[in-house]
Amino acid sequence: MTALANRTRRYLFLLRTIAAFLSSAALVSYAHADLPEDAFEQARVWLLEEPARVIEWAEPHVNNQSLPAGQRAELHRLLLRAYLEQAQLDNIDPLVAQLQQLSVVTGKPLYAVEASRAAANKLFIQTRYEEALGLVQQAIAQLPDAHSGPLRGQLLGDKAQILRALERYAEALESVQRAIGSLRLAGATASLADAFNTLGVTLERMGNVEEALSAHLQALEYRRALNDRPGQADSLYNIGEIYRELHDFESAAGYLERSVAIDEVLKNTSNLAYGLHKLADIQCAMSEFSQAEANARRALDLFESLGAQENVAAVLLNLAKMSLRQSRFDDALTYLDRARALGQGAPLAQANPTFDLYRIRALSGLARYDEAWQLVNKLHQLESPALASEARLNLLKLQSGLQQAQGDSAGALATLQAHNTLAEQLAVEKSRNSVKHLRASVEFFKREQQYEVLAREDALQSLRQAAERFERNVVLAGFVVFLVLATVLFGRYQMRRLNLTLQQQVDERTEELQQKNAELRRAYEQLQTISQTDPLTGLANRRFLAQHLDNDCSKVARDYLNWLQNEKPVPTQSDLIFYLVDLDYFKQVNDQYGHAVGDRVLAQIKPLLQQVFRESDYLVRWGGEEFLVVARYSQRENAALIAERLRQLIVEHRFAVGDEVGIQLSASIGFACFPFFTDRPGEYSWAQVVDIADRCLYAAKHSGRNCWVGLTGVEGLETIDNFHRLMAEPQQVIQEGWVNLYTSVADPAHLGWADKVPADY
Repeated sequence: MTALANRTRRYLFLLRTIAAFLSSAALVSYAHADLPEDAFEQARVWLLEEPARVIEWAEPHVNNQSLPAGQRAELHRLLLRAYLEQAQLDNIDPLVAQLQQLSVVTGKPLYAVEASRAAANKLFIQTRYEEALGLVQQAIAQLPDAHSGPLRGQLLGDKAQILRALERYAEALESVQRAIGSLRLAGATASLADAFNTLGVTLERMGNVEEALSAHLQALEYRRALNDRPGQADSLYNIGEIYRELHDFESAAGYLERSVAIDEVLKNTSNLAYGLHKLADIQCAMSEFSQAEANARRALDLFESLGAQENVAAVLLNLAKMSLRQSRFDDALTYLDRARALGQGAPLAQANPTFDLYRIRALSGLARYDEAWQLVNKLHQLESPALASEARLNLLKLQSGLQQAQGDSAGALATLQAHNTLAEQLAVEKSRNSVKHLRASVEFFKREQQYEVLAREDALQSLRQAAERFERNVVLAGFVVFLVLATVLFGRYQMRRLNLTLQQQVDERTEELQQKNAELRRAYEQLQTISQTDPLTGLANRRFLAQHLDNDCSKVARDYLNWLQNEKPVPTQSDLIFYLVDLDYFKQVNDQYGHAVGDRVLAQIKPLLQQVFRESDYLVRWGGEEFLVVARYSQRENAALIAERLRQLIVEHRFAVGDEVGIQLSASIGFACFPFFTDRPGEYSWAQVVDIADRCLYAAKHSGRNCWVGLTGVEGLETIDNFHRLMAEPQQVIQEGWVNLYTSVADPAHLGWADKVPADY
């Protein structure tokens, strides 16, 4: 009976394959081959590799009335897809109308569905998401119930994209799962790659970064196999986005630059604009402002040419952020005013509180405090979800800064407490959401594993129906009673055996699914560890630091706030000391011995750090030969002693570079403490403290190397934010007495406070 079940499954698969072939063939029906079929096949290949060549080939023929209606319809369909790939949106509407007419002439309703899909894709590019969603749903409703070709899966994928853009992520995930199932049955590899791409973006928006990366890599594998260059650019863009979320900006920039280069060659205006926009955002995060502004302005011009007002507003917001990062407050206000002037053309932008938050920062920088307070009060009146928790957190931070700038220390302190309370609540909520996302991912892959079980159940149902028809035929035939009884009993006996066999197979498959789920959980835990560890040195990476440091900063700030409010005694062992350690002349090691030896030297740093620092401290590879150590819950008075101990240990260590061959190196060290000002624990963020330590590291490099330099804030001074002055002219700030200087350099007055590291860094 197992053989019977196998034969039945093969027949069902054959029927599905024939149905898919017939449905696909319905789109390519040629009564007279006036244009050779191999020309159409070549055009379909070009659509994946060089869409511009499809336009060049199809435009001279598309209005040729002497061609059969089927060929003209297929020309319209191919040309619409090529125009969309090239973002030539002005040509879409006339072709959509003509294809709908040809659908009636040819009697092929699927062409009308294709026309609606193209119109919806155009609206999506123009960020008119609600209208696009209505058209896609209308196209899905137009599909015949029996249609099993790739078009249903493609439409479900389009719908998922639009729902994701509308931030309706749960619906988007359900739609893309249905799309993947439909496209797998149809064997549509190219469209399946698009669906995995949409799945990756949706999972990324839901916070499930690891599974999102896996989906994008699957899409990229499909697209490379198909030589789908536009698709490869899309996948590279999305992988770059994930690395941006992980704060690995160099990797993110690399992927996005490759994506932009492909879109430049393909002249894909829409995707090129998106790529330049995201690349500018990453370059801004890397403080490469000139490149960032140049790319953002290119993206702005492209989005304006496409009429994508929502994206125009997003680029203007990005330019405003760059201006704020450089303290160009007037420029920031100009960009924000331009974005607001878009009005109804960018409804999502108008509702985005980030515009008002950036405006508050700009107005505060220009000392226009009354206007800033008006916006603060306006945002406080918004209720969730109009003002998301992250935005409310930023609002409280800006409000605290305003209060400090106007001398309201008590109000600033109260606001800071509210900020820290909300930050703790958000941390708990993020943890819960991570668990939810993991469960959703496990459920998704569990359903993937259940596809085969469902197929088996379909086969079982078919066999049961066949048995029922067999029994009815036996009764109606009027054979001899004995023959009827024997046949019925035999049939039932066989069915019982088949039921038992299939039930056993279902049980075995269920057990396999449970094992796969357990393996998935273990793999997820391993991925968590791997994603937070530098593979060369075994130290933690930046992602680990970003996920663990905020809670430590909140606790330290809370200890100092309790002291300031006379609720607890002076905090001890409550400082976070940030050490930036950089090996001196490491480039010469790579040049003289090679990068393999350089890697061996870097791998020996971890044991040295472990001799100086505690197991509870954070040891992080910050980049290249630079390391960041966070001495947790330490005493800032001991910072210089620890720095000297580390410097001396590195100088005395002999780094192995070969068989019985070793070299001696030195290191330069910069350090700063959090909170920087103990009487103003919320004054500077931990990221600003790292910037101060980095400034100290540069000073050590410019002062002969093999030394350390550190800064801490002075208590009891007037509340003035001197961060930008400290970074720009540290020597002057030190002389004015705003900060304490610690250094192993013999003559601190001659420290080299240069803006950049020396050429032989």
